[in-house]
Formats: sequence, C-alpha cells, structure tokens
Amino acid sequence: MSKEKIKELLPKADSILWSYSANKDGLHPVKIRILYNREYKYYPVQWENKNLFLNKAEGSHIIDTDKKKLKGRNREIKEKIDSLIFAAYSAIEKITSNGRQFNFERFERNFVSESISGGFFYWYGTYLSALRAEQRVGSYNSYNNALQALKKFRNDRELNPSEITPEFLKDFERYLLKGSKERSAVSQTTVGIYMRALKVIYNFIADEFPQLKEDYPFATKQNDKRRYKIGTTSSKKGDALSREDLIKFMEIQADGGTPEREAKLYWLFSYYCKGMNIRDIALLKYQNINKDDVVRYTRNKTKDTTKDARLIEFPLWDEAKEILLELGNPDRRSHCYVFPILEPGLDAFKMDAVIKQKTKTINKWLKRLCEANELPLITTYWARHTFATISKYSGKTGESIREDLGHGDLRTTEAYLRRFGLDRKKAEDDKIRAFMKKIG
Repeated sequence: MSKEKIKELLPKADSILWSYSANKDGLHPVKIRILYNREYKYYPVQWENKNLFLNKAEGSHIIDTDKKKLKGRNREIKEKIDSLIFAAYSAIEKITSNGRQFNFERFERNFVSESISGGFFYWYGTYLSALRAEQRVGSYNSYNNALQALKKFRNDRELNPSEITPEFLKDFERYLLKGSKERSAVSQTTVGIYMRALKVIYNFIADEFPQLKEDYPFATKQNDKRRYKIGTTSSKKGDALSREDLIKFMEIQADGGTPEREAKLYWLFSYYCKGMNIRDIALLKYQNINKDDVVRYTRNKTKDTTKDARLIEFPLWDEAKEILLELGNPDRRSHCYVFPILEPGLDAFKMDAVIKQKTKTINKWLKRLCEANELPLITTYWARHTFATISKYSGKTGESIREDLGHGDLRTTEAYLRRFGLDRKKAEDDKIRAFMKKIG
C-alpha cells in the first residue's frame, strides 16, 4: 500500500463552529472534529476554563483566517484551537505507532482530557494563583520567572501538556543558555531552577490526567538517558572571609549613624547569629528571643516545606546583644520586629520588596566599606558562608554546623563545606606557586 493511501486512511482533525445548537445568548459552540472511517466525533474547545461559544461571523472569521492576520483575543483563541488540533494529531500519531489500529476510545484517553482542561500555561497560572493566595513569595517569584521565560521561548503561544517532551525540554535549555540581543543568557543553576518548576507543574497536571505519566519526560533515575535530566549544579551566592580578613573587617572604624556602620553591624549580626540571612533578620520578632536570650526561629526559606522546615535555636552572643542595643527597635513588645526594617500590616509581597531593597542597600555600603579597607567585596550572604567555614576550621562537627545553619539534610551541609574547603586549598596552592616563582 502506498504512503498516500495510508495517509488517506488516517483520521483527520479540524475545527468547526457547531451551528446546530446555540446557548441562551444565541452563540454557537466551537468544536474539534475528528473524521475516521466515515465516522465523525466532536470535542468542545475550552476557553478560560469553560466551553467556547462564538457568533457565526466571529467564529467563521477566526476558524478560516491565518492566526498571523488576527489580533488580540481572536488570535489567542485561534492559537488555542491550533494547539488542540496539534494535540489531536499527536494523539493520533501516538496510538497508531508501530502499525496499531486507530480507535476513538484510545484516542480519547490521550486527547479529551487535554481538550477540555486548558493548556499548560492555564494550569501554570492556576498553580501561581495558589502560591500567591498562600503568600509564598519566594516560590511565586521563582515559578513566575520560569513561566515568563517559557512564554518568551514559545512567543506566547499556548502549550499543550503533551508537547512537554525530552526534546522540547532540551531545546528550552539551549534557548536559556544561549541568550540573544533581546535577553541575557542564564546560568546553568537558573536552568535547573526553571526546569524543576516545569516538572512540578507537569506533575500537578498529571495528578488530574494520569495518561500524561505514560510519556513522562523527566528522568527519574541517574542513568535514564531517554528522558530529560535536570542538572544539579549548585549556585554560588558568596564566598567566605578568611580568619584574618574577618578580624580586619571587625576592626574597621565606621562612624555611628552612618550607612557604612549600619551595613557592617547587620553583616556582623548575621555572622553572630549562625549565618541568619537578612530576610530572617528582618522578620525576627522579640517573641523569638526569650528572657534567657535564646533565639528560636524557623528559616523563612523552608517554613512552607515539611521536608526542610526545622526550628533553629541558639544563645545570643554578647556581641549580637550590643548590636541590638544600637540598631534594634526600642519597642520590645513580643509582637514587634527586632529591627526597624519592616512596618506592621504589610502583606507578604510588600514585605518581599522592602527586604530586597534593604539587602541591596546593605550590599552597596558593604562594597564601599570593603573597597576603602582593601578587603574582598563581600555581600550579606558572605556572613553565612564565613560562619560555616570558621566553624569547620574551629573543630565543629558537620552535624552541629547543620543544626546551626538549619539544613534539613547533612548532605547539604557537607556539600556546602566541601566547596569552601576546595576554595581554601586553591588559595593555599596559589600562594605556593607564587613563592616558587620568586625562587625560580
């Protein structure tokens, strides 16, 4: 049998305006039509989570016009229809592979749930709305950044969940890493963050439509080469000061009331408090410090997770108490913030904006302070890393450091410390090589 004859026998998919029925407003449903062996079946097009109805003129115009000639809502509807037709042909190709016979029952298992439920962007938006409602600012921002990058990759064209394949994910990764004149390339770490977000959304949809799991695109094992494997490179937000540079930083004289002194004291408070980051410092309330000067808090980064959320507990050092006396909020009622960074009544997103701006300001003055004193150009994150490395070289165990840092898994702490150990070895090797050049 010729290829042309085989092609004639395969199902056909297109879209129609079903003029034989109308709703109370006189509008007609838009449907995807499948023709196979002289039998027609029709599947409603969903728009904004409900069946799509249009008048005859609008429906005919959208269906019969190339999407490039449409604008606004009409173009979006056309793209939705085209994505469903594409999904229909993808389902047909899948169920007829290896010479299998087409039947509507298997076709519907692969297509119907997608045609009535919206596209990948729709479900992504649903997930984002839930994050916003729960005021999970960090997760919302991270997932939203991934979505915006994906939309740019797709030129804002809706994406059917079945289109998320290993090849699609690899293409998206190449797009992110390459960059262009209009946008900057991202790091491999950011690629990993974005891909983990896509994986969560895919799983979220697959919970509703289990057939998506049949062609699961993400690797579940280390040696799974058929699926897309998300990279595990770790980000490097900051380094650690050496013991000598730490002492030099502590000895810097900065006039009281200046932004340089404030930046220095916030950095030292972070260091004295086991590497507490600026976000947690800003959110710290007097109720987190008991009468015995013991601090108890849960990291904001992990408070919404069951895996890594854990109570961090430690005695407040005298050096930290002195900083509290200078920078702390004089109103010490239990519900008051320890530091005057946040105001009462802010929602989570406004809090996030204030904390980010405060961190940016501290980092600006830290840079100026370090430049003037010939020190590495540190940021607030260096305090956490410095505390971890000084603790290690002072003889603290990995388990004890894990508790101080609030890591849920000792392996996280070990990986954290291993990198700084390598940094120190490299610095020592550089000194040896420089000495050898002098005597050579």
